[in-house]
Amino acid sequence: MVAQVGNPLLTKLVLQLRDDMRLFGIDSDEGQKRQHASVKEHYEMIELAIRQDVEASGELISRHILAWKPLFRSALAQTV
Repeated sequence: MVAQVGNPLLTKLVLQLRDDMRLFGIDSDEGQKRQHASVKEHYEMIELAIRQDVEASGELISRHILAWKPLFRSALAQTV
């Protein structure tokens, strides 16, 4: 979806963030659960985009990104 906007810099940033996030805790039980939930959220994002529901899309994308925060914190704490 990001690539469809036509902003190659934004697309590159989003893809790099996605790749980086896979380094932190993705293989843990919590990471696997979050990853499965993310798949459902991705489908919801597509549906909201089709309906052009900008407000709901923004809210879902924010929740989607922030849902990973505890997982990252935990993974990073283990590396220190």
